Amino acid sequence: MATPINNWPFTDLHNQNLDWVIQTVKDLQEEVREFTEDLPHVSAWNNGTWDITHAYDANEIVFDDNKMYLSVKPVPANTQISNTTYWTEIADMGFDPSAIYADIAALNAALQAALGDVYYVTPEDFGAVRDGTTDCSAAFQAALNTGKVVKLLLGPNGYVIKNPVLITAVTAKLVGPDATWNQTPGQFSGITLTDNGYFIVNAEYAMFQNIYFYSYNRSQGSKSAVTINGPDGLNGDAFFYNCVFSSCDDSIICNARGLDVVDCLFARGTPAITLNYVGTTTNPTPITDSRITGGRGFNIQNCHFHTGVTWSVLVPAGASCYNFNFQNNLSDHSYGEIVVYGSMSNANIDGNTWTLCNRPVLAVADGKLYNSVFSNNVCSANQANALPDNYISITGTDAEIENVSIIGNVFHTSAYRAILATGLTHFTRVIIANNSFDNLNITGNNITYAAINLPGTFDTVAITGNVFGQVAPIDVGCCIRADTEDSTGSHSKLVVQNNIK
Repeated sequence: MATPINNWPFTDLHNQNLDWVIQTVKDLQEEVREFTEDLPHVSAWNNGTWDITHAYDANEIVFDDNKMYLSVKPVPANTQISNTTYWTEIADMGFDPSAIYADIAALNAALQAALGDVYYVTPEDFGAVRDGTTDCSAAFQAALNTGKVVKLLLGPNGYVIKNPVLITAVTAKLVGPDATWNQTPGQFSGITLTDNGYFIVNAEYAMFQNIYFYSYNRSQGSKSAVTINGPDGLNGDAFFYNCVFSSCDDSIICNARGLDVVDCLFARGTPAITLNYVGTTTNPTPITDSRITGGRGFNIQNCHFHTGVTWSVLVPAGASCYNFNFQNNLSDHSYGEIVVYGSMSNANIDGNTWTLCNRPVLAVADGKLYNSVFSNNVCSANQANALPDNYISITGTDAEIENVSIIGNVFHTSAYRAILATGLTHFTRVIIANNSFDNLNITGNNITYAAINLPGTFDTVAITGNVFGQVAPIDVGCCIRADTEDSTGSHSKLVVQNNIK
């Protein structure tokens, strides 16, 4: 051990001897080296609480009687902490450190409980009884009135809703069990709607997630599962994620300006989604296109429309829909179409699959369709036991089609016509390109069967790059046909090129 340097500043010349200073520095360097070599090996066992029955390695720290000790060498079991051959006291803490861990655990438990109280409530907190018959409407109403997230729990029965439940809190959230709908036992983990039971959203940004809605025996006039009005019948937006709607006629009625429906399943109820927004000319600020004063954004994505869904989306007469995205959805064993009696603009209908469907997959009946794209969809196998029909049907003297592209789709098997436009007088700037038509009208025998049926009046139509396979038997049908065979109507600027038959 070097002589401690503890008397600086020096008071005599002897202590300033250069040889002594050099040696002392070397000794200090050696001590620092030894300390830094040992430092990484210092550890605490069992949260630092000393246990006489335990054997310790060298350089382990323990706490006992509010003091800290360091093992200077390996310590055999049953060695007293007072044995200085093995232990050296390095600090008097003045408190028991082991108690800190229990305090932290208790604090964490209290924090988790507090977070639960702050962020969500359950219907059970307000008296909901899940016996399959008791009306839980009042409990849901009270829970939603708190403005907190309302969380549904798993249980042996579903929550029964017999009366309307009104949602008025901004950003209200109704969230199902953490398990996804296909991991839970059907409607018993969700909400059963009977009598007059349904949800009314009179607020902005309401969200429903992981909810199973099941309906039966409901009164006329309260058939929807959820009706969205917004705070003023105008400005609301609502979001549905990973929900199931079973046997719910008018599953979602949206009277407000926006809607997001993602990863949901609709079965045995029709229509699935009604976009009933009428719009206004003063508030919010009108959209530039004077023909469309309606909703600002409707997104239906990655959904499944299954058995018994006649219409996946309905835009009624008088309603208007601006910015509509219908993407990557599946419709099977159902009618499954998008029906527009009102007006739709800026629509993107892309990447969907319709199979085993009867009726058109897109029907514009006396409706308006502007600035829209129908692309990369697969339309296949209409019901074999039903009358043949059309995949895209645009009919009615009041129908208007303008600046629409039908691109890259597959139209296959048992359709009356793949694309029918008839009776209308406004059919302009339409592109039908790079589509595949095959096995159409295979049971038909009529000249009116055609892959593409143009109206009697049209302007600026391009039909290019399409592939036509079987279109009716015995060369009776045709690939492209005009609605009128005489001189009536007006056909202007038609381009037909690079198609293959």
